[in-house]
Amino acid sequence: MAKSELNGANTTKERNEQLLAEQKNLLRLIATGQSLEECLSALCRAVPRLNPGVRAGILLADSQNPSTPRPIAPDLQSLFVHEFKNAPIDHLTAGMLAEPIYHGISITSEDIKNDERWPKPWRDLCIKHHVLACYLTPVTGPDGKPKASFMLCFDEPRKPNEREQQLAEFGSDIASIAFERDQEQEELRKLNESLEERVEERTSALLSYQGQLRSLASQLSKAKEQERRRLATELHDNLGQILAVAKMKLAAVQKNQHSDQAAPDEVKDLLDKAITYTRELMSDLKPPPSLNKEDLGALVTWVAQKMKRYNLDVTIEDDGRPKPLSEETQTILMECVRELLFNVVKHANVKQARVVLSRLDKQMQITVEDRGKGFNSEKIEQASTTDDGGQFGLFNIGERMDLLGGELEINSAPGKGTKAILFAPMKEEQTAQTAQTAQTAQSNKATKN
Repeated sequence: MAKSELNGANTTKERNEQLLAEQKNLLRLIATGQSLEECLSALCRAVPRLNPGVRAGILLADSQNPSTPRPIAPDLQSLFVHEFKNAPIDHLTAGMLAEPIYHGISITSEDIKNDERWPKPWRDLCIKHHVLACYLTPVTGPDGKPKASFMLCFDEPRKPNEREQQLAEFGSDIASIAFERDQEQEELRKLNESLEERVEERTSALLSYQGQLRSLASQLSKAKEQERRRLATELHDNLGQILAVAKMKLAAVQKNQHSDQAAPDEVKDLLDKAITYTRELMSDLKPPPSLNKEDLGALVTWVAQKMKRYNLDVTIEDDGRPKPLSEETQTILMECVRELLFNVVKHANVKQARVVLSRLDKQMQITVEDRGKGFNSEKIEQASTTDDGGQFGLFNIGERMDLLGGELEINSAPGKGTKAILFAPMKEEQTAQTAQTAQTAQSNKATKN
């Protein structure tokens, strides 16, 4: 092999090794999350090291301001970059700088001074800063569309040689990788922000919910204690007094059996009153055993009758359709209706209410409605920050309906009354059985006819 050929081979090998070293360094910058501008600036600085006498720049199409390019060219004169940056890109649409960005094609200008494809102000600007020839190639983004123009600048009129064209392709490929990485980082940043916002929202909601539960637990504890006191007072003022008088009567009879012949009858009357009161108290605490537990309408009617004691007249409407419910669901619905009617008594300032029982496909719907003073239903969510017993009651009802797989819906506004709607699932197997029974009965009826 001739000495000149050997020297040429060595030079080519050295250049390839240098190219690989620069490529490794640039990819490391991109992979470690450096900013897009830092990566592209490093790419431009690598070009003179790979090919002395050639400078590089990148013209970015600014998505936020399409009419103005954003140049990155650390090895070109800062004044040139400044003037270039402030020039509107629409002046270039007939020239070459816009071609790679808008049309995705490579452009060569061997002699900028005499190249009439450039507007004269741009030719003068380039010549002023010793850019006498250039080669431009598009840089594509992750979507395959041109996002920038990679530009090699020469300080003499000439064409790019084969190695310089390859260098431009190298620069375009590295810049494309930088764009792709930048987009991934931007998407990751947005995702992280979104996740942080969601975590913050859910944490806030959870803390609020925990506060509601703590307040509800406290309110329920107070209500339990108040109910105990009420029962103790009831028993003392009624049953206790009746039994005390009966005991006194019996003591008097024992002391003098012939002094008062009417005493035994009076004791008997007192015991009858005690028994009657005990039964009424038991009935207030739970439905009587004789009541049909399978009929929610009967349970709600029983609750409505009890509300008369509080001067509330309740009208009940039932669509008459079968409503198969589990025992647990019926019990909870009955207690929720009672709680809603007590809210009417305590807060609505009216003497009438309406309860509507209806079936919606596989759901049971109960509507409790009044035309009272109403309230701002949006404030129910802030029940944990208030001592309003009505709102605590609604929160409690909502929690119990959630456990059933149902829902509580409140529609109310000041001066416009309140409509509370309970939704609860019906037993699917009973629903299917009921439908089959109804279908069989209808078929039998049709046969008879």
